[in-house]
Order: sequence, then C-alpha cells, then structure tokens
Amino acid sequence: MKGKFLLLGLGLLSTALLIALGVSWLHAGVSGGSPASLNPVGTGGSAPMSNTQTAHEAYTTLSQWLSGWAQDGIVVALSCTFQKEDKSPVGWTFQVYSPTSQQLANVLIEGSDIWVLRELAALYPQQPLALDTWGMDSSAALDTWWAGRGQLLWSQPQAQTLALHLGTRPEGGLTWQVTLLSAEGKVIDFQEIPADATAP
Repeated sequence: MKGKFLLLGLGLLSTALLIALGVSWLHAGVSGGSPASLNPVGTGGSAPMSNTQTAHEAYTTLSQWLSGWAQDGIVVALSCTFQKEDKSPVGWTFQVYSPTSQQLANVLIEGSDIWVLRELAALYPQQPLALDTWGMDSSAALDTWWAGRGQLLWSQPQAQTLALHLGTRPEGGLTWQVTLLSAEGKVIDFQEIPADATAP
C-alpha cells in the first residue's frame, strides 16, 4: 500500500513538473501580449523565486475565481518551477477539481492574472489538499532548503530547474517537495519539508 501511495505521489509530481515546464516553454515562445493557446480570465545570494509571488498569495487570487468555476471546487495540487536562465515571471499552477461535475482544471496564477490551461474529465475522484492545515508558505520552504544545501547545489553548473510541489504525505499531512533538476531532467536533489501549521 505504501508503494502505491509513493507511485501516486511521484505521478502527481511528474504531472505538475510537466505542466510547469510547458508553461515555461510557452513563455519562451511568446514575446509580448497573451499566449494564443491560453484563455485569460483576469487581469546573488538569495534563493531562487525569493522575489516572486508566494503560494499563499497565489492561492488567495485563485480563491476569488474558484467558486465561479465550480461552487464545490477544491484544490488537489499546486506547483511552481523556476529555471536558472529564464527571466520570465514565475507563476503557480493549481489543479482544481469539482466533485459534482467530475471535472479537473489546470490553472496558472501569475500575479493577479488567472489562466485556464486545460480542462478535462476526471477519471476517478480526487483527494483535496487539506489547506485548512496549511501553515508553511513556499518562501519559508525555499529558505529551509536553501540554508541546508540548496545554495551549494544551485551554484553547480548542471543545476537548471527548481520545482516546488505541495502535496500530501502517505501517512497524512501536507508536505513541500523541493526538486532540483539538471537540463536533461535528471534529479539532482529532492527534499520534503512538512508544511502543516503544526509542523516544527
């Protein structure tokens, strides 16, 4: 059973990474204006993403939109990626789910802008993130990783992409998953940091 949860968690992380990397690719291929394939519905020493919108801030923006998409809409995943050489704005990708309509949507939040990347039918019921127990914001998770070993690893030439994903541990409780990838997609580092309000 533990292996099943582990595979599910890795699958969700892989999906989140692919979505976020795809968003980065779209930014790189568009100069000015809004990406044609998206649907806008709204207007040195420091760690990467330290000056960008935090996950809590992005969630506040999402919450203002979510009930209009579905009254029973819930968040089942959220993630963000930062590429070393990419100067584009960093956004947060949320996966939201409506139990009534059995629909999933991938939504990108960039500042006050909201982009619906994809909507699809859910093949099975989704488990919501227990956001009422969410304590640690993304900035604190990054600072923890950066102070421990991130600063050294990020300075390595092969380090290219940093990904953050908020998920649920198999035994319960929210966790930040920090993944550092090379340009070839090889995992250089992975760390889980408890994100619950009661976590030490």
